[in-house]
Amino acid sequence: MAGQLSTASGAEAGGKAIVRGITGPGGFMERFRSQSKELYDEVQRLLPEDQAVSATNSTAALSRVIAPVRGAERTSAVLQNPKIANIAKAFQDDLAANGGAISYDSLKSLRTQVGELVDDSILVPDAGTRQLRSLYRAMSDDLTVAAKATGDQKVINAVNRANNYHREAIKRVEEIEGIVEKSGGPEAVYRAMFTNSREGGTTLRRVMQSLNGQQ
Repeated sequence: MAGQLSTASGAEAGGKAIVRGITGPGGFMERFRSQSKELYDEVQRLLPEDQAVSATNSTAALSRVIAPVRGAERTSAVLQNPKIANIAKAFQDDLAANGGAISYDSLKSLRTQVGELVDDSILVPDAGTRQLRSLYRAMSDDLTVAAKATGDQKVINAVNRANNYHREAIKRVEEIEGIVEKSGGPEAVYRAMFTNSREGGTTLRRVMQSLNGQQ
């Protein structure tokens, strides 16, 4: 039966197919980004063009990241992620230049850029990636608050639909990110997928749900 499905078999071929199906062209990550963008674009289409956002959650998230440790200010400054610190400073400057607020379109575009930074390393998360994820969630919260504040049920339904899809997709990513770690080569990916299958098929099922039929 396996031979009829595919002439390619083994750990190397299987591992490559898994990585390609998750991170390659037309793979799960690309489909996820495309669908998420479409849903959030629909929210924006329903909003006034000049919709403003009070970026309180985003500001608070960045402030937490760059806050110095009391009594160890110099050491904590060295330990700061330079990219995150620069983002925090630039974001504060932009808010100040616009009277403490930001347009919905601008914040949505910034969140997209943060999301792309996260996606570039989403399957090998480090401290910087986790901080960017926190910022992405905070920006999403600000956008959601602004959308719901309109009181328009169509807008509220659209933003809830977009948020629900994104949350479930991110949950899937977090469940499989320990599998699709390419540093060990395709064989390591293949082994990681099947390591715990004797105890249960959860990991195997999550990965398979993220691949298309051919993969």
